[in-house]
Amino acid sequence: MKKLILLMLIFLNSSFIFSQIKLNKHNSRTNASKTEFDYKITFLNALKEKSIGNTDAAIMGFSKCVKIDGQNPSAMYELALIYYNLNKYTDALFFIKGAYQLDNQNSWYKKLLAKLYSINSQYSKAVPLYKSLINENPYSEENYFDLSNIYLLDGQLKKAIEVYDLKENYFGHEPQLTQQKYKIYLELRDRKGAKKELEKWIKNDINNIEPLNLLAELYLLDGDHDQVIKTLEKALILSPNSGKTNLTLFSLYFNKGLIKQSINALKKSFESRDLGIESKIRVLIKYFFIPNPDPLLYDELKNYLFVLKKSHPNDPRPFNLLGQYFQQKENLEEAKYYFNKSSKIDQSQFSVWQQLIIISFDLKEYNYVISLSDTISELFPSQPIPYLLKAMSFIQTDQSQKAIEPLETGKMMVIENKQLKAQFFTSLGDAYNSIKNYQMSDSSYEASLSLFPENPYVLNNFSYYLSLRNQKLNKALEMMSLCVSISPNISSYEDTYAWIYYKMEDYKKALIWIEKSIKNGGNESSVILEHYGDILFKLGQEELAIKQWIKSKQLGLQSDLIDKKIQDKKLYE
Repeated sequence: MKKLILLMLIFLNSSFIFSQIKLNKHNSRTNASKTEFDYKITFLNALKEKSIGNTDAAIMGFSKCVKIDGQNPSAMYELALIYYNLNKYTDALFFIKGAYQLDNQNSWYKKLLAKLYSINSQYSKAVPLYKSLINENPYSEENYFDLSNIYLLDGQLKKAIEVYDLKENYFGHEPQLTQQKYKIYLELRDRKGAKKELEKWIKNDINNIEPLNLLAELYLLDGDHDQVIKTLEKALILSPNSGKTNLTLFSLYFNKGLIKQSINALKKSFESRDLGIESKIRVLIKYFFIPNPDPLLYDELKNYLFVLKKSHPNDPRPFNLLGQYFQQKENLEEAKYYFNKSSKIDQSQFSVWQQLIIISFDLKEYNYVISLSDTISELFPSQPIPYLLKAMSFIQTDQSQKAIEPLETGKMMVIENKQLKAQFFTSLGDAYNSIKNYQMSDSSYEASLSLFPENPYVLNNFSYYLSLRNQKLNKALEMMSLCVSISPNISSYEDTYAWIYYKMEDYKKALIWIEKSIKNGGNESSVILEHYGDILFKLGQEELAIKQWIKSKQLGLQSDLIDKKIQDKKLYE
């Protein structure tokens, strides 16, 4: 009986334990299901918040998911994406690293981690990830691009080229890829590699002119002009009317002395619609004014200059170049016309106005220069040249008193140009001498010589005016000694030197220098011939003196003294 009771107790106890075990197992499965359910509900809610733009709520939801199940990488990846889009790369990197540690086979996790390593300049960590992505899917172009970009950012240019080569093995030749490799080779200063890429491009894309032009540029850098010509001539087969190609060939043909070929290339380049006026103007500026140009080429350039003037009537540059052309040809009237046209189209170019007023002065259009100088001074009030030429025009038209004001104004505008400032003082000396203000004239000449001591014009004029007044003759003699030494064989200067000796009554030395003057062209000057006669008369050679006075009168000297000298056979002073 006792045994039966004991057996029953054991059985009851065993049943209780077994039932408790079954109950615990059921409760465990229930808790796991509840955790999984809570995770899914929270994850879905977070996705919904993310989709409608509630970023903060989405972050809270995905963060709760991580707390619910820290072994599930999905929420970590979503948090990494959100922080990545918010440009919070440190936070994004933290979560994607967590997701990748839990699942390092997921390509999406791998790609985002690699990208964040790259953004955070951790290139060495990004490289193996991109390599792994390429191994997993060698036909994803984006991964090649990302890996090559990493190498470029890290300064590993040769590694970047290796990636491009690998990509080319799978996808074949791509012009864009070849061009990128070409640029990298140039950065590596590996022209051989760059040429190899361009030649590959040319072979695979036979109708494309671009690689031919790039290859020609490389040959040009090498100084291999024969190869440049050969390459560009191939390019012309594809695009015979290419303005740029023809223009480059023009320059190359010209440098090799192939004038007919250069003219033909120039013609095609100027006729091309893809070549703008800027390039054409540069060609004309560079080649139009070269010394001793080939006549055929020169005529071609000149013709195109007229064509440009006609086709671009509102552009001042063709007119300006034509002005320079006619000025070079010493056709001042035509030069003036074109500079004038240029100045009316564009008033902002002082250089054009300056040429216009200088030419007008050279044409002795003094009244026009006076008027023009006022116009220029209104546009460019700080430029001294218009004031100077205005004053010189007043002097030339016997209005020396009016010349003083523009000279005094203009010289104040000369800052660093000593020679120009000296010219202002020279003209002041001329103007003051003309109105018989000799004190101001002398001080102006001295001021000019202090700036430019070896100016033969000033040395001569100052000395001559002193001799006419019989003043400071020793100073005048010293100045003329310098003058004839720095400018020898100038008849007018030698005449002045002789005349100072004459005033000092040193007639023998005067004769030496007046005869030098006659030998150097003074026999065509009525004034010099009269001086020659005066010197000869002082030396007792009256017959020879009278002959020189007669020659002087025949050359046009009009004065009462010359007539009296000839008539009375006597020297009058």
